Amino acid sequence: IVAKESRNYAQYMFSGAQKALIVSDETVFRLYGNGLKKLVKNSGAEVFTFIYPAGENGKTKHVLDKLFILMTELNLNANDCLIAFGGEGVASLTSFACSVFRGGIPFAYIPTTIMGMLNPLSDGNASVDFLGKRDLLKTKNYPIAVICDPDYLISLPAPYKQDGYAEIIR
Repeated sequence: IVAKESRNYAQYMFSGAQKALIVSDETVFRLYGNGLKKLVKNSGAEVFTFIYPAGENGKTKHVLDKLFILMTELNLNANDCLIAFGGEGVASLTSFACSVFRGGIPFAYIPTTIMGMLNPLSDGNASVDFLGKRDLLKTKNYPIAVICDPDYLISLPAPYKQDGYAEIIR
């Protein structure tokens, strides 16, 4: 879904979930998280958050373990939904966690970068860094929905915008 109406669609999309867990890094969540949290709450789901430090170190087994602990404490199951809210690293971490936890939990992806909107897990690859090796743990998993809202690109730093536009041209 790509449109200004994406927020309305998102609210409809999560209306079937009993619990929703928003997974995001601290930078994205600080900018947009409360709005998304309110939107998901309005769908009727009980909303929880998992926020971790921004940067490439976020997609690690250590962060994944903390996410698994929270998913276990919340007793999440296939009637619930995770929402990957951020760039490709957040999506990969969330996708990986959902693919192996209790045999699979649905997740949606709300990208906040141009690259995330261009290639939103279309290949299904989900990975986590392990023992200092990039993307050592891998699986395949696809989101139930990708909701793109161009408004999230407003605060994107210039270098990220340039990289995204260069990828479009390439």
